[in-house]
Amino acid sequence: MAKGWPNCDRAVLTIGDDDETHLGTELQLALAELSESNLLDAEIRTEKVPGLDRDAVEILVVNTSPEEVKDWTPGCTRSASSTDRKLRAICVGVAPIPFDTTERFPAYGINAGVTLDSDGWIRTVDDPTAMQERPSFWNAEDPMPDFSFDTLADDPLPSLAALVAAHDSWGSAAWSEASLQARADAEAWTDEMWLAAREGRADYETEHRRLRDGLATLASNDDLLLAFQLMNEALAHSSRGKYPGWRPFQVGFVLATAPAVADPTTDSSYADIVWFATGGGKTETYLGLVTMAALHDRITGKTEGVTAWSRFPLRLLSLQQTQRFADDAIGAELVRRRTRLEGEPFSMGF
Repeated sequence: MAKGWPNCDRAVLTIGDDDETHLGTELQLALAELSESNLLDAEIRTEKVPGLDRDAVEILVVNTSPEEVKDWTPGCTRSASSTDRKLRAICVGVAPIPFDTTERFPAYGINAGVTLDSDGWIRTVDDPTAMQERPSFWNAEDPMPDFSFDTLADDPLPSLAALVAAHDSWGSAAWSEASLQARADAEAWTDEMWLAAREGRADYETEHRRLRDGLATLASNDDLLLAFQLMNEALAHSSRGKYPGWRPFQVGFVLATAPAVADPTTDSSYADIVWFATGGGKTETYLGLVTMAALHDRITGKTEGVTAWSRFPLRLLSLQQTQRFADDAIGAELVRRRTRLEGEPFSMGF
């Protein structure tokens, strides 16, 4: 195992029926010789995995270093450097894993590819080198406004106005003719690249107009403003402290689409798509919009009936999203009772 690491060229592991850890001390000593930090730590974990016709064995190199070690990704099965220090294992009596009627594999890689060397060693051929960090969600020069649920439930207009102003100043710098020309000179843009850049600027200008219109509509429409405030109170309930407020793109999306809640003919030519990486907050974004629409219905006299339909392409996703719909519906119902809004209790069907 780990050929090339000092003090740890080879080791024999006996794998039993239970999950086990191995060589923590030996790996710590080896890592101390490879790094200036004395905090690097790792261990080998093995697990027997029962199968229908034969058992399998998982062998993992797991990084157990503390999070403050910046050049080492905790939890990842990776080697101490990106050179030739890989996990190698040789097992007696290993049967290849069938893939189809013709192909067999010596092993499956977990966070790594694997190959079978000519001398019988199963060896990893790559490994993860970094953990993808979440974006900061804010790249304007202006300080990020307060988008907490509590603030937006109490007095949302100052924070929303600051968002629109920051979007304006960022766009003026990023999409100005001078900025585009500077990039074109540096990157030798073709005519097609210039065309794409100007289309991008037009998209930005449309987005900014919709943000401005959303802010103006909230400022002038008391019912819609109240629905926005109560929606934030409802989300404070449903989030149960797991997250205290919005990310900028979330509140920006809700703000841009808010006028359509008051008047469905507004921007009816648009079909909005919320795209973000997994875990970025897409579900909370559209659920916030649905909750605001439901509360607006009650505020403006609708006492029962459907506010929104939702459809998901996967059954498991439908079940998971149903729970999140239910959380928001309960939050909205708590708000409805507190404010004594007329109408039937909020509910959902599946």
